Amino acid sequence: MFSVAKTLKNAGLFAASAAIALSAGTQTFAAAEKETAQPVQTTATFGDWTVRCRKVSKQNDKLCEMIQVVPSKNKQGAIANLAVGRLPGDETIRLVIQLPIGVHLPSDVAMKVGEKAIAKAEFQSCYSSFCLARADLDAAALKRMKDAKSMTVSFKDRAEKSASISVSLSGFTAAHNETFNAGS
Repeated sequence: MFSVAKTLKNAGLFAASAAIALSAGTQTFAAAEKETAQPVQTTATFGDWTVRCRKVSKQNDKLCEMIQVVPSKNKQGAIANLAVGRLPGDETIRLVIQLPIGVHLPSDVAMKVGEKAIAKAEFQSCYSSFCLARADLDAAALKRMKDAKSMTVSFKDRAEKSASISVSLSGFTAAHNETFNAGS
């Protein structure tokens, strides 16, 4: 899992490993919860999407993101992680996709609902075990995602062989509504 907000803040990108964020932030969250008697981080599940919100100021401002882990075919880990969110003060909704290393970096990651292309994500960076691609989602792309049951994420591997992943959109509308209304 990964955190959109932490990566945007720290790396200027839009996602990172949440394992680091969670392990590093657990004590901080616990201390803040004791001080405020309110949870600092909350999660809620909507179909195949999870909404994660965390308090980002003493005024109880929240930063929320919706995430999905796409399991590999053999269910031995994830083939992809997706996060949808935005930074405070920025109305642009972004999708970040975390894919395994070994992708063809000059190629974009294509996203389709049915036969209709909805967005292209550009690779931003790679780390020791994954690469990140980011796309801005406009109103038309979000509407198609809300109206569909699944989308296809396509990319090329290092040998330029095409690969596709089916991503469930079950719960996407409810998760979107919670994500972008909870922070207000």
